Amino acid sequence: MKTIENNSGNKVYAMAEDQGTSTVVTSGAPNMVLVIFFVFVAAFGGVILAFKLVPKMITVNQTIEEHREPNEKDHLPIHPIGDFVVNLSDLSGSRFLKVSITAKLYSEDFEEFSKLSPEEKHGYEMKIEHDLGPSIPAIKDIVITTLSRKKAEEVIGFENKLAIKTELKENLNHALHGEFKIYDIYFTDFDLKGCSNYAFKVILKNPNKNLFNKICKNTISFG
Repeated sequence: MKTIENNSGNKVYAMAEDQGTSTVVTSGAPNMVLVIFFVFVAAFGGVILAFKLVPKMITVNQTIEEHREPNEKDHLPIHPIGDFVVNLSDLSGSRFLKVSITAKLYSEDFEEFSKLSPEEKHGYEMKIEHDLGPSIPAIKDIVITTLSRKKAEEVIGFENKLAIKTELKENLNHALHGEFKIYDIYFTDFDLKGCSNYAFKVILKNPNKNLFNKICKNTISFG
């Protein structure tokens, strides 16, 4: 066996045989076949991974687009919550609030509700009753507890009513674990009853001796 250096500078080992020479080349350069093979495998694996991930990303985006939140333009089902008579937290203890509450509801398929026929809407209302049924005790408790903490001055006026609606909506949605949630609340009856010491508060803020004496005189005359 002898060593031969070829034109490219690589060493060649040659072993002589009977009728010729068997040449075994051991090149110092990288094996290009293996390099090309590994590059191909890596590229092919990347393509397969991309095809697996892209459909999942598209599915997630489609899900986000399909499940949008309802707005005022959407036709949503309306369901009565109930009638309530609640004592308010005034010190006199003689003020109470009579209120009837109805809720506008929605679920994930709320966009389909407007497309239903009258018969199908009736079935949809039965579905709502079935879904809310287990939560009725919690719903009533939340309404009574929320309103009974209020004073008379906290339920009078437009802004106070809006604040009560928002508070009730948030509290009730925490208690609803079924398919439906509350989008909005309507007061179909809102009546404040009972006696009030509001006049005396006005007098104390703006003292008027003549008016005070007149009220006292009338009070005494009525026993």
